[in-house]
Amino acid sequence: MSSVVVGHTTSGGSVGLGGTLELGAALSPLELAGLAFVATLAVGAVVLGVARSHGGRTMRAARRSPVISAVVGVPGALALAVLVYTGFLLSTAAGTFSVLGTVIAIPLAVVVGLVAVAWTAIGLAAVGGALVGREGPASYVAGGLLAALAVSTAPYGLPLLALAAATGIGAGTRTLVTGRTDAPDERVVPPANEV
Repeated sequence: MSSVVVGHTTSGGSVGLGGTLELGAALSPLELAGLAFVATLAVGAVVLGVARSHGGRTMRAARRSPVISAVVGVPGALALAVLVYTGFLLSTAAGTFSVLGTVIAIPLAVVVGLVAVAWTAIGLAAVGGALVGREGPASYVAGGLLAALAVSTAPYGLPLLALAAATGIGAGTRTLVTGRTDAPDERVVPPANEV
């Protein structure tokens, strides 16, 4: 692997995001795939360890009704992107409110980013678990393999990553809003003879 500049210093002394993109461009597809696999497994382990009940409920919601989760997840992902962009705008605003904007923007971007990454890992595990027909740690391994496949075959694998992210974000949103996903009255199809 060649030497890589991870970040560059701007005139204000802060590190810009150009270094992150340079790092991604400097890695080979196999190295990117390995990084995506390990990152998905690590985030999955953290989510299962820290937020055990929420992670399990979100995984069940994504596995039980993936279409509804994906439909909810598309606008949810757009809303998360808007929140991150708003945080970016607040942190770079010039003028009187720049300090206040930074104080609001950094926690906003960090929390939204962490939630989006965790729900995306859950979505990858749900899609991977559905493909292999297993739950638990095997689904996170399958999700990690899906992430590796999507990253290594970019741009062709990115729709798969977007679908898994939408499924995870939608399932996480549904679990967060309703508080439950395993209620017997939640059905994907209407009851028989009651259309």
